Amino acid sequence: MEDLLPQLVRRIAWAGDRRRGTVHMELGAGRHAGSTVTVHADDGRIRVEVQGADADDLRARIHERLERKGIDVESVK
Repeated sequence: MEDLLPQLVRRIAWAGDRRRGTVHMELGAGRHAGSTVTVHADDGRIRVEVQGADADDLRARIHERLERKGIDVESVK
């Protein structure tokens, strides 16, 4: 994973405390290279923001996978 992550994610930043957190990633490989994904978690609720190439497809895939894992998805925009 340590070798793979730099190939997939070009930049990453995160902040938070025990109840809230945010992670912002810029993807670095594949058809979504250059796209950004920002995930906000607040008391177990998840909001995701996606910008970039094929954003609608990526939003749908992220939403589907989070729900499949049983994660409370407030929004994916």
